[in-house]
Amino acid sequence: MANQRELTKRQRKWLHKRHGDLDHQTMADKLGCCVDTLKRILMREGLQYFAGAKYQFKTPETMWDRPCTLCGDQKQRPINQYRCTSCHEKEALSSRMSFGEEEDDYQEPSLPKPPFDISNFFTWEQSYG
Repeated sequence: MANQRELTKRQRKWLHKRHGDLDHQTMADKLGCCVDTLKRILMREGLQYFAGAKYQFKTPETMWDRPCTLCGDQKQRPINQYRCTSCHEKEALSSRMSFGEEEDDYQEPSLPKPPFDISNFFTWEQSYG
């Protein structure tokens, strides 16, 4: 995705005054951008609404400075993220790595046992004889 185009204070002031008087093509020519970019700027500034996903903009995430549950770091991070980014990455790495614990408990898979045969335990004479 391309970088957002930032307006100067002068351009912003001019746009706020003239956005209702001029058509989009004229305003885009004055600002030196295409009509789609102008529409995105108008949406971002709250001057005009355009339906369509391509003109929507992402609202900034709300942040908090709650301490990290692992290391206690107080840096700001997105709300409801309880671990700081570095602790989160360390935890993700450790869950993907093997430390040999699985190898200690490893057992060779056994073959299935043959079906039970009753003739090995007693004969006809032993039971009815």
